[in-house]
Amino acid sequence: MSDYGCFTTFRVERDGVRGWEAHLERLVRDSGVLFDRSIGRDQVEAAVRRALVGLPRPVLLRAAVTADDHTLGRPGGSALSVTVTPRPVHTDPTPLTVATVAHQRALSSVKYLGTTPELLARRRARLAGHDDALLVADGLVGEGPTWSLVVLLDGALVSPSRGLPSITVELLGRVRAIERRDVRVDELAVAEAAAAVNAGWGVRPIASIDGWNLPATTDLRTAYLGIARDPV
Repeated sequence: MSDYGCFTTFRVERDGVRGWEAHLERLVRDSGVLFDRSIGRDQVEAAVRRALVGLPRPVLLRAAVTADDHTLGRPGGSALSVTVTPRPVHTDPTPLTVATVAHQRALSSVKYLGTTPELLARRRARLAGHDDALLVADGLVGEGPTWSLVVLLDGALVSPSRGLPSITVELLGRVRAIERRDVRVDELAVAEAAAAVNAGWGVRPIASIDGWNLPATTDLRTAYLGIARDPV
């Protein structure tokens, strides 16, 4: 079994998907990086529509691009395929407690398969009594294992540029001003609020970072729920 490939995860509501075009573009872009050629949008759309037959909505789907003829000796193969699998829908709105864990993503701009190191960071944080991990490296903040960070600093919303480019952050940036820049770890101690965002749960408040308590805020969640869905 190989984990050579890329993926995107999105939530399908009754009337469509938030940022559907952005999810398609991610698969086209990331597959081009890994395979030197891009998956066809129509191939992804057809696979997703087949997977949706008979599934109740809302449902969380993961679309992964791999190569059927990939081998260890010849990575990447030549015949790209799309596998779409359902995931449980996240409904828990409870604010998270997170701990910073030293970790650097192998490919900072590609949403790649094979997330063992990121999930190990989550496991270590949970064993230490926290809900999740916040990945940091070289004194800079990245992201969570399966979510991106938005933090309120000096009254401005900021998304760390060290993190994987986030479709959810991109969508929020269309309705709220969000600056993407380097965020130093020491800035977290003066954060006014923070949220973990992804396509599964949308916006989830962060209650504390390394024991530093933060006020829960629902402002971003309200903004996210107002984002229109695109038909699939």
